[in-house]
Amino acid sequence: MNKIKKKLRNLLTKNNDEEIASSSLEYLYDIIQSSALDKMQHMDINDLSFLSIEYNNLENQFEQATSILKNYGIVLIKNAISEKLSDDVFENFKKIQKDFKSSDRLIRDQVTETYYIDSEGLKFKTYQEKANYSKTIFSIRNGADKGMIDVFNYDYIDKKNSSNLRKVYENPRIVDLINSASEKKYSPKNLNIYYNQDIQNTRGFHVDAYSKGKIKAFIYLTDVKDISYGPYSYVIKSNTDSEAEKLNKTFAKLSDKKHTEAFCFKIENAYPILGTKGTLVISDQAGIHRGHPQAKERERMVAVMNYEYEKE
Repeated sequence: MNKIKKKLRNLLTKNNDEEIASSSLEYLYDIIQSSALDKMQHMDINDLSFLSIEYNNLENQFEQATSILKNYGIVLIKNAISEKLSDDVFENFKKIQKDFKSSDRLIRDQVTETYYIDSEGLKFKTYQEKANYSKTIFSIRNGADKGMIDVFNYDYIDKKNSSNLRKVYENPRIVDLINSASEKKYSPKNLNIYYNQDIQNTRGFHVDAYSKGKIKAFIYLTDVKDISYGPYSYVIKSNTDSEAEKLNKTFAKLSDKKHTEAFCFKIENAYPILGTKGTLVISDQAGIHRGHPQAKERERMVAVMNYEYEKE
């Protein structure tokens, strides 16, 4: 961190020209991102036990889980759902995907009685519009993460399996864990599915919002055994790193990047979050994170719950 800070400050002090400073920051942003990916590629990551507990032992490990989430920004809860439920959701999704992939109308937006395929990204202006839509939306991302399918409101097309997924997300002790770690009152909202296949151009390390206010929980529906599967990746302890937050906000103002992009963080704290199907990952989105690029012919599917805090 200190070396990165020194380089960035030297560049900004030396280059009063805004264009040169912005270009320098862009270069260093790329270096930091690639360095973190390289570090994760070569690390021995057989053991994430320091972040993990067992779902069926949640009551006994509740205080431990709360401490992990609060201090590291992320906690893994193993075996939260059965392998059968994971497989059922995956197979149902693939069946629907096969139907709309075979259509010659995929280049345009499609609507059926039960779902809407947003392939051009023009109909909905905000995340909230998608979350509040009356049908399931298959949103096919463009730009960074191009090709990734973000399924909004999966409940509408798979009620039985969605109900079983929600039982985990709405488990009072899971909600208590989140609230205890954050000291705010959160509640589960919309259920999404993320599906990645051969996604190699993923968005760099970033936060969703610097202020505490968003928690996400992911359940792996496919095994993510190694880095080639494109695991969710997280910079542990970055949820409480106020120094990095200040630097990132400052550098973002001097560059063309979004204000939530991460120029500066402890590379040694970047971890690929590996796990078997059924693993529940609870993540403070004020911490720095990204999806790792996948190898060719790899796929990953996760169920995603957004928890939002209730404003006083």
